[in-house]
Amino acid sequence: MHTGNTAYALMWCLLSFSMGCNRHSSSDSEKVEKVQSAYLELARRDLELTVANYRTAESNSNREVLRLFEDAAFDPERPFVYPPTLLGWACGVGNMEVIRRQIEKGKDPNRVTVGEPPMFYACGWNRTNVIEYLIQHGADPNITLWSPDTGPNRHPIATPLSTACKHGSLETVRLLVARGAVVTGDVGELARKEASSAPGVGRWVQSKMLDALKAAR
Repeated sequence: MHTGNTAYALMWCLLSFSMGCNRHSSSDSEKVEKVQSAYLELARRDLELTVANYRTAESNSNREVLRLFEDAAFDPERPFVYPPTLLGWACGVGNMEVIRRQIEKGKDPNRVTVGEPPMFYACGWNRTNVIEYLIQHGADPNITLWSPDTGPNRHPIATPLSTACKHGSLETVRLLVARGAVVTGDVGELARKEASSAPGVGRWVQSKMLDALKAAR
């Protein structure tokens, strides 16, 4: 999950802060929600400003600035994956208090407004307890992000299962398979591809993930 520099820094700030507040009271949890909401809004504005800067350089034919964007592989049509919703962040850091409050407020665990579905963040961080809770409250273990292509070129680019495989979250892979994650067709092939090439994951974990996928076919 890629973000701008400011958003990336905020991710680690929020991660540390939220994990600390997981051990405290519900009043602390309310403070977490307020702080996270503010930081996420700042991160979104930072990314919007980045796009605006690119458009300004483009309209002024500022080759020096455009070259910097080019060197950074900047795509103005899809600059970054935007920061998640508050529910998404809470799923990533495992803050069950915030997650419960968000669900009780009627937040749809399958709805995507910015970022990725909340389930993806839980899968990336191997939050099996969060995933169980989300599924119990209507989250789809097979929710899929698709490429913008149409017709025969359209293909899946991410699922909860492929996200878990990509991050080497073995317990999550096993849980998702047990909860009905699809392991066949294009989405199954995507999961196997991610499991086989997961960066920074040992061969033992890779083989166990592939075994879990194979056993479920």
